[in-house]
Amino acid sequence: MPKAPRTFRPNAIEQLRGTRTQRGYCNRWLRLAEAYRAEHPVCEQCRDAVATDTDHVIPFRGLNDPLRLSWSNLRALCRPCHQRKTHGGN
Repeated sequence: MPKAPRTFRPNAIEQLRGTRTQRGYCNRWLRLAEAYRAEHPVCEQCRDAVATDTDHVIPFRGLNDPLRLSWSNLRALCRPCHQRKTHGGN
């Protein structure tokens, strides 16, 4: 079986960005996001697909930012709409 290249580091991105929890996406966030999508099952942007992601309308700036867990700062999006919003594009 071939070995992974020496430069391969499976946790390299996590080391740069921090873990999911360190970035503010803890179990409390996961429960809130799931509850929000349960009440908003259709993408709130295109209104043509199942909502699979929960997005912050205004990005939060840290673990203590009240926007991080604010219901009114959330919207349910399908994956393509969330990718466009997060990574730019049309």
